[in-house]
Amino acid sequence: MFKHPEQALRFAYKMREKSIIAMPHGVYVERLNQPSHDERTLTAYDFHAQAGMIFAFLGRRSDLEQAYCMLQYGTPIEQKIGARYIANHVEVRLPNQLTSRTQLRKAFLATSVRKVANDVGISNYKAWKLRKELWGILEPIMLTLYDGLDKWMGFDGVDFAER
Repeated sequence: MFKHPEQALRFAYKMREKSIIAMPHGVYVERLNQPSHDERTLTAYDFHAQAGMIFAFLGRRSDLEQAYCMLQYGTPIEQKIGARYIANHVEVRLPNQLTSRTQLRKAFLATSVRKVANDVGISNYKAWKLRKELWGILEPIMLTLYDGLDKWMGFDGVDFAER
């Protein structure tokens, strides 16, 4: 169903915001009983069950990996929670451009280099360098999460980092 772990995570986070049935229940049941319904197609229940299995997998992963998922795929409130958790619990030295963990959290939440420069109070050139360092912090978390999801879903047995 999915080509890679990121697609599975995006699907799960998008699916949780959708209702199972978009039409009145009686109409939905009637459509299921019609002879034109193909039993091989997936229903809304199947999609939500797949998303639930992915969230069950995430529930067994480390807190940093869960925070990474919130930061990347969650709602704005979840992104703030994820950024705060990663900024406070990641075991790295702060980049040279930053003076506090609060600035690190703001840099994680920024959507562009200019926004990083404005939020942190540095030049655009330093913001480019900072974004590269931030990726160095997030990449190991992402790779362990994707490798675990890759093995759990049994994609093709190749580590995500080797693709």
